[in-house]
Amino acid sequence: MQAVAARLPIDVVREVERIAAEEKLDKSSVLARATAAYVKHWKFERALRLYEDGKVTALKVADLAGLSSLVDVKMHVRAIEEDPSDNHVLACAKEAGAQFIISGDRHLLQLGQYEGIKILTAATFIRMGTFGGAWTGRDDISNSGSHRH
Repeated sequence: MQAVAARLPIDVVREVERIAAEEKLDKSSVLARATAAYVKHWKFERALRLYEDGKVTALKVADLAGLSSLVDVKMHVRAIEEDPSDNHVLACAKEAGAQFIISGDRHLLQLGQYEGIKILTAATFIRMGTFGGAWTGRDDISNSGSHRH
């Protein structure tokens, strides 16, 4: 870690001190977490603006916002018979612990959800707001996969 100095309004300093006491943390930890949350939020907002301006795809938004990860898929799924290749997407999401599959594929969308993983269009996902809580510090939101659909 690197030390960074910043001037903060006194009311913010008091809140940081209150949070630090309540969470049993030092002030630096509180400020580091708050800064990390802001950076995540900024990345999301920037990616969303680029998407809304038509400059990037939904998949690129997930990458820019830090919402995607690569997964080595070992499991096999047989939930969609009409298009067996879609089962790879389901397996990837399951192994990654994803909460969402973002796709335009009609077979996946018809399924609607798979073992608690919601299957949505990019437009529906974006209308949800903050990508399901992506910048709130939760690391469990994924648009995951080595197989991208």
